[in-house]
Amino acid sequence: RPIIVVAAQGLLAVGVAIMFGGNPVVTVLAFLAAALAALTQFGLARARVPFFFSQITAAAVLTLFASLAPALAGTGLPGAADARPSVIVASAIVLMLAGLTVVGAAQDAIDGFALTASGRILELTTQTLGVVIGILVGLQVASLIGLTVDPPSEALPLGAIPLQFLGAALIAVSVAVING
Repeated sequence: RPIIVVAAQGLLAVGVAIMFGGNPVVTVLAFLAAALAALTQFGLARARVPFFFSQITAAAVLTLFASLAPALAGTGLPGAADARPSVIVASAIVLMLAGLTVVGAAQDAIDGFALTASGRILELTTQTLGVVIGILVGLQVASLIGLTVDPPSEALPLGAIPLQFLGAALIAVSVAVING
């Protein structure tokens, strides 16, 4: 079962990459980055590492993996020159962010459970902070080993409308499998 969940997490990232108009190289790299991040988190959870540190580590791993994408440009692989690390990272970040925590916090706040809602919001903030710190660590380590990844200066453009629908459908199926 864990391998099915990891594969579904990779497919979720593929859905996001497709929504952003990622080419086949980007979608494969997004799948691999997300699967690697998910496996990292799975291993750290088995070792009972707190989730905050698991988020940091997984985000650093996926950022380092994505920073390898520009190196593929010299391989002659079709579409490799257009591989954008930002799409790969964004795809895996969607996987790592806590959507259900937001829903739970909102429901608790609406139902009048202010303390529980506050706790969930703190949990959401901590998880998101872990992702941000992990990306920064990944970018710093990539820089130290000579891989230069410039953060995008503008918002990522979405792909064509049919691709957005395809990506959304893939995300929906993936979330259904992940949540069992």
